[in-house]
Amino acid sequence: RAVDTETTGKQMGLYGEDILTGVVLAYDENESTYYPFRQDKCEYNLPREFLSEILDAVSGLPEDVLVLAYNGKFDKQAFLKEKPCYLRTSQYAGKYETNLEHIKELTTYSLRVDVDVYVLSVLCDPRQIRGLHTLKGRVSSITRKFWLELSDIFKKGSEIRFNVLPVEIIKYYACPDAPNTIKVYKSLIKQLPSDEEKILYLESKLVEVKAVNEFYGLRLDQQLLLKKRENENYKIQLLGDLFRKMHHTVKNINSSDVRREILYDQLRCPVIVRTNKNQPSTSKVAIKQIIEAGTLRDYGGRKIPPDIKDMEGNVVIKGEELVANKYPSLIILQKYALATKEAGAYKRLQKLSEGGRFKFYINQVGAGSGRQTSDAHQFSDGMKELVLSDSEQHWLWSAD
Repeated sequence: RAVDTETTGKQMGLYGEDILTGVVLAYDENESTYYPFRQDKCEYNLPREFLSEILDAVSGLPEDVLVLAYNGKFDKQAFLKEKPCYLRTSQYAGKYETNLEHIKELTTYSLRVDVDVYVLSVLCDPRQIRGLHTLKGRVSSITRKFWLELSDIFKKGSEIRFNVLPVEIIKYYACPDAPNTIKVYKSLIKQLPSDEEKILYLESKLVEVKAVNEFYGLRLDQQLLLKKRENENYKIQLLGDLFRKMHHTVKNINSSDVRREILYDQLRCPVIVRTNKNQPSTSKVAIKQIIEAGTLRDYGGRKIPPDIKDMEGNVVIKGEELVANKYPSLIILQKYALATKEAGAYKRLQKLSEGGRFKFYINQVGAGSGRQTSDAHQFSDGMKELVLSDSEQHWLWSAD
């Protein structure tokens, strides 16, 4: 069996504006039924309470019957969004639910998914090729048939909301997705090495974890975020001014050409790393190795300058570090680059936060190795300090 959901759009998170419009259930690879809940042009819409019936029916299937989904974390989020407190954040919900303030709870919000066929697709071929792991792309390669996307039907398909589609388009665009999920599963499971089957089932169990993490996002200390961002910008200004003053320049020190001129023409640094075009490198790896090569064993008698501190009074660079190296300005440049990177990260956290939570997406084919990635996997120690548990009753876990 297979299940698929249709929604008004892709913003299905805690504060997202989109909601579920219908559910597709497939009984085999040739037959499915679309259950409309919020479709403008359907003859009727089922009451929201009927979602409980669907979830109970799927959950109640025998254990030897596999329930399939394609990108199941999105389908799970569509049902999570049906909780009344979250439904009220949607601009579309009020159009279909007459009394949002007194809307009833469903008996459950958990969608059973035994195998996520998207995960199976990635395990069979982890290459990062555009369109390779889309359901319609996969089933087209298997059936040699063309399956419509909304962009094939409308000039601006990405802007079309599913709730406005007529029955004919729903039938030919949406209804095939669940049966096609079964088709793709039957084809790809034969290609999966037997020793990876356990990985498939383990990853499919983790779909619930990924769905919940994406849906709720990470709660952040917003006041501390503003403070940290302000401090990093202070360090960028301070260190940038120092570096430019030491080299008597007003040029853009983020430019590779400007850095190359300073490193190799002014400072006469050794060329340890080269670019693909055989030019002397100005990368952070190159700068790090030049600094290491410039370490002085004996710097006795040299006057130690004062420590460089941030706006909080914390030491950014010890004065002793500067006198203990042949290239003190590069130590400043290195810390400048680090502050620039951290400030950019804090800016992104702020931009992608809503309601005090950082919204992130888990890319299930983030690397050629099949490793999954997300913005939440790239947190520095400073960024991790911002993360809060949801309450005193919640544990906060970090993988590393």
